[in-house]
Amino acid sequence: MEPTVLVADDDPCIQRLLAQMLQTLGYRVMLAGSGEDALAQLGEQPVNLVLLDLNLPGMDGLEVLRRIRKCKARPAVVLISGSVSIEDAVEAMKSGACHCLTKPLSLKDLETTVREALTQQMLDTPGPGSAEQVLISASPAMREVVELVRCVSASPATTVLLTGETGTGKELIARELHRSGTRCHGPFVTLNCAALPAQLLESELFGHERGAFTDAKASRCGYFEEANGGTLFLDEIGELPLPLQAKLLRALQERVIRRVGGNRDIPIDVRVVAASNVDLVAAVEEGRFREDLFFRLSVIPIYVPPLRERKEAIIPLARHFCQLFARQLGRPVREFTEMEQMALLNYEWPGNVRELRNCIERAVLLDKPIDVGSGLCASESEAAGGVQDTLVLSLENPSLAEAERLLIQQVMARVNGDEHLAAELLGIHSATLSRKMDGHGTRDRCRDKVLLS
Repeated sequence: MEPTVLVADDDPCIQRLLAQMLQTLGYRVMLAGSGEDALAQLGEQPVNLVLLDLNLPGMDGLEVLRRIRKCKARPAVVLISGSVSIEDAVEAMKSGACHCLTKPLSLKDLETTVREALTQQMLDTPGPGSAEQVLISASPAMREVVELVRCVSASPATTVLLTGETGTGKELIARELHRSGTRCHGPFVTLNCAALPAQLLESELFGHERGAFTDAKASRCGYFEEANGGTLFLDEIGELPLPLQAKLLRALQERVIRRVGGNRDIPIDVRVVAASNVDLVAAVEEGRFREDLFFRLSVIPIYVPPLRERKEAIIPLARHFCQLFARQLGRPVREFTEMEQMALLNYEWPGNVRELRNCIERAVLLDKPIDVGSGLCASESEAAGGVQDTLVLSLENPSLAEAERLLIQQVMARVNGDEHLAAELLGIHSATLSRKMDGHGTRDRCRDKVLLS
């Protein structure tokens, strides 16, 4: 059955246009002219995705979004608007939107965004056929991890530190901890510490009072307050700036927070689950991470093994992703050949489950055989083994910044401008890579090299 998309927009012309575009792409479409109408329809029948206008009459889009996130069956939500301020975009992401689109919409942007949102929604939905269940059931190593998680879930306040390479499924483990414990009916709130600039991170994590800074026109609660009664998942905790590490330590020890610009302590009831793909012990030794915070977070340390250490899960996961994307794209599900299975098993998967998912999605989308040895854009196996044998630096004016700039430039050229894959190969978050590219002024140069190659 085709996915159902609910379009919530008060402009009949926009409604008709989006309905035509979505129906052309093969989706079933429902229409709502107000936030109240959208919520009523969500209560009557299942919906996979909501395209939600920010400026609805009466109940605005952000309030509708907050109410949708409290529904038992939570559809993916994409916010649409004529113009979205940075403040509204951050608030929308914090409230659970997976994308923000600005009008006018192109068919290509709509198709890409809707497909990605629906795919992520299916992956995040628990159940016998979810990626989480396939990952756990097919891997003894992961079953051991989950058994430990379920033991920890009996203690609702114990902090947990998840470590492991990028793409191994640390957020899935955090969600399992949340669902199997007494906090399962509370919110599960996620924050990637590398995804926001340092000047915004404190306000988003702890909230702010009106007038705390230039654009603080109203008081706003932060992620800690949003997660009250539930779980706060802090991904890439190693990227948290040192001044914020001290505030986080106080919140964990005293179970209170203070908003930016505030003068009173606010009690919190939150389990914190942190995750890192970098060596935090080394970060402590180098002075980049507080030792006291490390020990406070790692009450229960859990290591999530990379995919190459649980090869028995590769084929079941690949089949799951193949079925998922085939259903999403309206394609027939095909069986893997023996050669394809051997290629999948022999590859090291430096990007782990995320890279496997991307590989299968490309194969299904382009209707090509799976060939991890040669890849469809650039050789994943070559990229995993190294971008280039040598990195040539000038000895006249050597610097780490120059080495970093050249390395990013070479990685981007090798992966044909795929920032997500480049970030995985470099072992950093894509938002971190984006900031570094902007700082080095390499974005245009990387794009030009891809266009000329």
